[in-house]
Amino acid sequence: MSEQAIGPKSEVLFHYSIKLEDGSAADSTKVNNKPAKLFMGDGSLTENFESCLLGLKEGDNKSFELQPEDALACQTLITSIT
Repeated sequence: MSEQAIGPKSEVLFHYSIKLEDGSAADSTKVNNKPAKLFMGDGSLTENFESCLLGLKEGDNKSFELQPEDALACQTLITSIT
């Protein structure tokens, strides 16, 4: 079975951790071991946030920094997708 990369219309189940610029934890799905689920392109994430996920495959780990307007928060966030 081949792994499919996340595309523009993918259904995605993933764990994430969000940290503030100072490194403190803001949110994480790992706390309750309950992954997030989203449908790419449904408007629940900004285009810039979604573009960071495109091309990832199961098991990939990626960290990226988002500006406040892209992270939908008050401060710059650093997000780790695992």
